[in-house]
Amino acid sequence: MAALVLLLLLWLTIAIGAGAIASSKDRSFFGYLLLGLLFPLVGLIIAIGIAPRLADEREPSMSFGELLPWIVLGAAGVVVMLSLTSKA
Repeated sequence: MAALVLLLLLWLTIAIGAGAIASSKDRSFFGYLLLGLLFPLVGLIIAIGIAPRLADEREPSMSFGELLPWIVLGAAGVVVMLSLTSKA
């Protein structure tokens, strides 16, 4: 039982390490975390081997003010869908 717990902790540590390494290279933490959870050593090796993202490759980031209308619109759509399904 203790060996299983240690194995799971090692697995999770490797997955988080892959995400942290990828994040330090301006890549997606959660993408590499998921890859590390599915394939721990593969995710870690790819995260170590991938090149850092260059400044001109970066996607433009949106501020919260630019995202807020889309968040509100999405929430309104969910409310409408829930109200339509509850009446049926």
